[in-house]
Amino acid sequence: MTPPTPTQALEPLRGSISSQLRTSVQNLSIGNEILEQVVQLVTNDNLDLGCAVIEQAVTDKVVIFEAPEIILRCVSRDEAALVVAQKVCPVIL
Repeated sequence: MTPPTPTQALEPLRGSISSQLRTSVQNLSIGNEILEQVVQLVTNDNLDLGCAVIEQAVTDKVVIFEAPEIILRCVSRDEAALVVAQKVCPVIL
């Protein structure tokens, strides 16, 4: 299976923003043509922001997921360095 192109990846977000916005403003007394133009304009203007929010959320989750492993590696490295230091300089430590 080939990964989606950037345009294909944006379509679900574009559809979601458009749908939510359309639902939010449908009770306004404006014509359908103007409503669709507004929805399209606002959606396009906010697509980059939506992508940035999603990217940040994914980055945060990755950091949270990987943090314990990184901490354990650092602790192991520091413990190994301490053992070596104790063997090299037993009087100082």
